[in-house]
Amino acid sequence: MASRPGQRFTLTEIARALELNKASCHAMLIELASEGIVLRRASDKTYILGGALVNLGRAAGISSEEVLDIARAELIAIHDELGVSCVATKRRGFESVVVARRDTQRPLIDYSPVGNSALLTPPSGQEFMAWANRDVVDRWLDLSISADLSQREAYYQRLAQVRSVGYRASVLDEARALRRLLRNFTHLPGSAELIDAVGKLAFGPFELEDYEPRLAIVTRFKAPIFGPTGAVELVLTMSQLPPDLPIDELRDYVARLMKGAQSVTRSIHGFEPTPDWVSPTENVVDMPQMLSPEAS
Repeated sequence: MASRPGQRFTLTEIARALELNKASCHAMLIELASEGIVLRRASDKTYILGGALVNLGRAAGISSEEVLDIARAELIAIHDELGVSCVATKRRGFESVVVARRDTQRPLIDYSPVGNSALLTPPSGQEFMAWANRDVVDRWLDLSISADLSQREAYYQRLAQVRSVGYRASVLDEARALRRLLRNFTHLPGSAELIDAVGKLAFGPFELEDYEPRLAIVTRFKAPIFGPTGAVELVLTMSQLPPDLPIDELRDYVARLMKGAQSVTRSIHGFEPTPDWVSPTENVVDMPQMLSPEAS
């Protein structure tokens, strides 16, 4: 149809061109017509391309600079409204690159200026991997020095938890810094296990029941922005939150971050994908209840 715009085709012509039986082809056309991707003229029972593909075409025409401009405006709005630091990062291979930031004050730990990159060694990078397909996730896990079979399964469960709430919470900046320091001692016996333990402390799932006694250690929240292909285009990170926020107020902060990320996603015609490792009957009811806005 795209190769001959404006031309109408019968069911028989389409089925013959696609080498499909007419019943299967008819079922496909009914579904496509219901989404507005093709249009059916009842008078002669012919089909032509519909207007639903126009938005996809427009989305494909959005440049990375335009995407960043839209995200930067939202980043600044969140910073100004809540008085928090907000950073936008992009995945390049298995590196995270800072593409925009607005800080309340320069962070003492983990400060990375615009243009700097960091290796996404597990458990770092879950905010990107939670929506990636299995081949990408497995290559990401291969970067870990201790990702055996059981740990890989645990990582997939952790990624499923991130997907279920739509964002990622990180805790203990000090533990993150300690983990980086320990990497200088990988030649010592037991160092791999210690690095993994510290990593779980700093990057592990953050459960609602753990919040009250650990008020001071929630340091950042990360929400994905999806592009027209369903890939995580950017991640918005909120940090330097006011200390000792009551949990209801913290929910409001997270909800504002999520609202901003979703707004950018809509602006660039993006959508949240379902990765190929997720079962269609995935049961998220039994997952640990993580800190999430009321909408979750």
